[in-house]
Amino acid sequence: MTIPQPNNHITRAITIRQHLKRLQDLVSADEAGDLQAHKELLKSIRGLQLAVETPFETLFRLNFQSLQNIAIRIATEKCWLHVIAAAKGRAIKATDVAQQTGTNALITARLLRLLAATGLCEEVGIQTYAANHRTDFYSQPGTVAGVKFQHDITFPMLIKSQGGQLSEYMRSHDLQLTAKDSNTKTLFQFTYNKENLFDLVETIPERKRLFDEYMSWRDRGQQCGWFEIYPAKEWLPKTKCQHDQAFVVDIGGGKGEVLARFRDSYPDHPGRLILQDLSSTFQHLDQPPDGIELMEHDFFAPQPVQGACIYLLSRVLHDWSDSNCEKILSNIVLAMDPDNSTLLIVDRVLKDQGVDLGEASFDILMWMNYSAMERSTQQWQNLLGRVGLQLVRVWRSSGASECALEVKVLRAN
Repeated sequence: MTIPQPNNHITRAITIRQHLKRLQDLVSADEAGDLQAHKELLKSIRGLQLAVETPFETLFRLNFQSLQNIAIRIATEKCWLHVIAAAKGRAIKATDVAQQTGTNALITARLLRLLAATGLCEEVGIQTYAANHRTDFYSQPGTVAGVKFQHDITFPMLIKSQGGQLSEYMRSHDLQLTAKDSNTKTLFQFTYNKENLFDLVETIPERKRLFDEYMSWRDRGQQCGWFEIYPAKEWLPKTKCQHDQAFVVDIGGGKGEVLARFRDSYPDHPGRLILQDLSSTFQHLDQPPDGIELMEHDFFAPQPVQGACIYLLSRVLHDWSDSNCEKILSNIVLAMDPDNSTLLIVDRVLKDQGVDLGEASFDILMWMNYSAMERSTQQWQNLLGRVGLQLVRVWRSSGASECALEVKVLRAN
């Protein structure tokens, strides 16, 4: 639905009414559990806000948005939201939060005021707060890891820190996806003097721990597993896999949450489940997942498992430039059985037009941290074709932000 942008009071009023009508329709669908309607509802709410805001108000909101992130990062470090959440809905004064966490009472009160306005807790009295569902969520270990990791990696690229500053970078460099030669740098390289985020976290154990915990938390929180997007009930009976044969090889699969969900859903399906990742990732495993083989493997090296039924790349390729993706994929192509092997790529597939705020934001994050990108269908087809693969179908689910790309070895005519 395309809604005209307001250019005077009359069209502004019409636009607002159109948004409100759209919201009423979507609320009913959202209440009925329609996940796509939920996404559209959020998009329409943002559209309504933009219709109501003046340009100055939009400028003010965006310019000061970083202060909310700073407040969240401080609160995470000082465990303020943990203290409020631990009160189990009871009101707690800012002075008590400050006392329990050993922080300055005035600063604590001022930042909690901002957090309440952001929606992360409820202001129930003068400098008095209580938990809501977001308070509890922001107190979970995975959320804490995500806040710390994202803030501590991204912000130094924007402010003067560790040699990096966005304004300085733009004065001395053209904006570019990857470094063209040894004399040029990406924004990430300019800030950290490292190739990308992966190189950085491997040198700092605490950041590596936070990264792995954050990724595991995200995997656990997925509403749809890859086997639900790519409908397992239809294709599982057609697979020809023996008990001693590799059924699924999860390449770069982290701690195995994604593969474990498949195992739990189909515990009796024949074939081996193999989890591949770096040894530094496996070091943070509390215990190996039952029924899953661990295999240390760098996906830039030749794929050691030949002829598996399914090779899985879940949330991997969006972290890498086209040239690096070609190297990763080429190693898999050589291991695939053209008749029986399928490569499943679980990643975002961007629309050609109308990409939502979340997907557009992730795309920029991939550029900043990895010199990489989220891709459209055509970009995926071009990438796969260059390494001898063909995109058979893009599977979608209303409950998932990612799609499942079904890929086969391209046969010569």
